[in-house]
Amino acid sequence: PEHEKVFFAYNTIAQDQIAKGQSADAIATLGEMAEKHPADPQAATALLTIVSLWNQQANTLGRYFALNEAQRGQWKTAIANSLAAAEKVLLVYPESQQVPLAMQYLLGGQKLLASAKLKTDEEVTQYFQELAAKFDDKPRTKSKILFALASFTYEKDKTKALDQMTAAYNPQLVYGAADIDLYASVLLEQGKTEQAVQLYQKLAADFPNPDPAHPEKAPLQIQEAQAIALFGAAKALQSQGQIVPAAEKFDAFKKLYPRSPAPKILEANYGIALAAHQQNQDDKAIPLLIQVFRAPTASVSLRANAMLLHAKIQETKNETLPAIDQYLKIALFYDSVPATAAEALWCGGQLLEKQAATLPATSQNPKDVTRATQLKKAAKVYSDLITKYPNSPHIKEARARHAELDPASK
Repeated sequence: PEHEKVFFAYNTIAQDQIAKGQSADAIATLGEMAEKHPADPQAATALLTIVSLWNQQANTLGRYFALNEAQRGQWKTAIANSLAAAEKVLLVYPESQQVPLAMQYLLGGQKLLASAKLKTDEEVTQYFQELAAKFDDKPRTKSKILFALASFTYEKDKTKALDQMTAAYNPQLVYGAADIDLYASVLLEQGKTEQAVQLYQKLAADFPNPDPAHPEKAPLQIQEAQAIALFGAAKALQSQGQIVPAAEKFDAFKKLYPRSPAPKILEANYGIALAAHQQNQDDKAIPLLIQVFRAPTASVSLRANAMLLHAKIQETKNETLPAIDQYLKIALFYDSVPATAAEALWCGGQLLEKQAATLPATSQNPKDVTRATQLKKAAKVYSDLITKYPNSPHIKEARARHAELDPASK
């Protein structure tokens, strides 16, 4: 029982039990290993597998609100046991490499409790604060707990979350890939590109590929970290206007890590499409953009920007009516992305005016599109831009065009 391979014996038994659908037996097997061999380097791994199994039980049951009373009791027990095992990883093995993963499970479990209305946001915040206080003498672990709190805060208040991450961050520590991804992403949004790049470089160094020639053979944890680091480097280049070098990294990201989360693959597609458009390869860009703005897993802002670029390509290809329709749809459906919606209104107004110059002034058929009808639409578009987006960089030009087209508004 003291052999260095004892964990692998327990784990083999547990995996066989899992394959037979006997998760409760597998949990007991791994629990015995952690209890009888607490000094074994793999004891934390056994506990983390237990966390995963309890989580699977809860997920198999389904969404909390869709369950009956008996199932809700089982769901709450599974989440509670998962959290307890994850906390044990922190308390007993605070220096273990499993701590970042345990923190992700803790964060996920607390989010599930909040979404099920079993905890308020304030109670989740208090939970992490109290947990962090238990590690005042272990600043490394405390920092990672506070990062988890910042991840929870991010969904409600990005500025506060950035402050929390900045205060908790210690460059001497190894953080989970998800934590670094969130921190660096917020820094990029704030225009702090150099700091973000340093974080992505550190992530790649903290989780090196054992065989750089075959990154696909690396453990999943290393693949995830390397994928995020490569994706982040591409995003940083994109934010600096280096569209083509960014696309090269996005392309490498897709080829090396095709199983990355769909939202990241879609962002990579958009980055590649941007470069293709810049290089006059619109036939390559169009299918990528359509894939992005039709994907429900893409963020709202990404869908809006993909749709805008697609409309601009339609305009350059002299597909005037589809482009006008696309611009106005963006303004209608994506007003939650103000910069993109405002740009779409400006482009739509300009294209309406350009189209109007090619049309007859009037027509005896009221159904005909004429110069007067399109200029009237353009005036309305400029009016919407002025009213909804007074901070748009096109505001002065929009006011001038609106005054020209609708003198009565002066």
